[in-house]
Amino acid sequence: MEHQTQIVTNADELQDAVKHGDEHIIVEGEIRGMPMLALQPGQILTGGTLHLGSSGVQLSRNNTLSDIKIHTSEVERAILNDIGVTDLGTLTLHNVRTTGQV
Repeated sequence: MEHQTQIVTNADELQDAVKHGDEHIIVEGEIRGMPMLALQPGQILTGGTLHLGSSGVQLSRNNTLSDIKIHTSEVERAILNDIGVTDLGTLTLHNVRTTGQV
């Protein structure tokens, strides 16, 4: 994984940052209308507000969510873990607000 910080302002930029393995992803403003977001091991997602159309942010291993709002339907999972991962390491949630299940 690259040791890089990436600032994102829309769904395409956010998905590209996750895909390219940027270590620290900072969301500026609000991002709407994207599907579930699956973080890679070690990725940190901070700032902004995400409005997701289905399940929210999937954590894998050693992930951090900080200073972020995540909105899904109340019957969907706003934060979930990858059930295929046997060792989640340390998952850190700091100042996270959600609509949906955790």
